[in-house]
Amino acid sequence: ATDVLFDPWVLFDPDTGRFLALAVEWTGSPTGNIFLAVSTGATATGDDDWTKYKFDFTHTPTGDLGEEPHVPDYLKMGVNGEAVWISANYFPASSGRGIYAGITAIDKAALVAGQPADILYQEFFSGFSVFPMTQYDSGPVEYFAEADRDGGGSIVVHAVSGLLTDPQRTTVTLAVPEYDA
Repeated sequence: ATDVLFDPWVLFDPDTGRFLALAVEWTGSPTGNIFLAVSTGATATGDDDWTKYKFDFTHTPTGDLGEEPHVPDYLKMGVNGEAVWISANYFPASSGRGIYAGITAIDKAALVAGQPADILYQEFFSGFSVFPMTQYDSGPVEYFAEADRDGGGSIVVHAVSGLLTDPQRTTVTLAVPEYDA
């Protein structure tokens, strides 16, 4: 890291017995790097107990999402049997317009093996604060939850399936009834 690291997120993957730590770097330039560290075992107490990765998550949108380079913020992370999933909000790096969400999947097997890891899926869309849901199995679908941006009483559930063959994201909006105390 060369400048400022922020929005750290750490989780333990019970399927692999590994910790995963994530943070975004702000360099002051229109570049948004993600730092991801994967422990080499269930006990990670020293610098040598981690395999470290750096990914450039800078994105230049087209169309309705905005223009000019955007960088990630407010990262969250989840895992399933196939991937480490990272969600983020994207903001203009310096100039430009548009705020939107992005979901990225990185090859979990390669990360756990300490090998170079590929991005398996990346999609950007109109959304905000799309969080990976905790899953207690290694199913082939990763779910995300997003609050209704229009201030309504609903939650948008995103499901990404077919990661290794033909990735597809679908959404469903669930009404949340008002709570009366």
